[in-house]
Amino acid sequence: MTSKLIPRVRFDNMRDRTASVPSGFEGELRANTFDEVTSVMRRAEAASRRGLWAAGYLSREYEPAFDGGLVLRERDPQWCSQLPLAWFGLFRDCVTTPLRPARVGSSMDWFRSTSTQQH
Repeated sequence: MTSKLIPRVRFDNMRDRTASVPSGFEGELRANTFDEVTSVMRRAEAASRRGLWAAGYLSREYEPAFDGGLVLRERDPQWCSQLPLAWFGLFRDCVTTPLRPARVGSSMDWFRSTSTQQH
């Protein structure tokens, strides 16, 4: 049940300018089929109640479980068939620190390549 790689997770809170980073990886929970998602969610909640941090995601393909009006699309086998429908890493601890200010003049400076009229 535990992956060989240790995942790194970070949650940025832009409102209070902090970053939370879980540490002390304990294991993972993953659902590869729709029938497994509810169990994974329950196990993530139970781990949280035991004091662990559960950090992960629930894929968009599972949205119809929360809103019956949404239509389920087939998963694209070319790229997302290997991704679990739900994944949570379980961690012992979580540290919150201030976000560092962005570097000035980084290589990520944006510029327009077309004029407003061309666009």
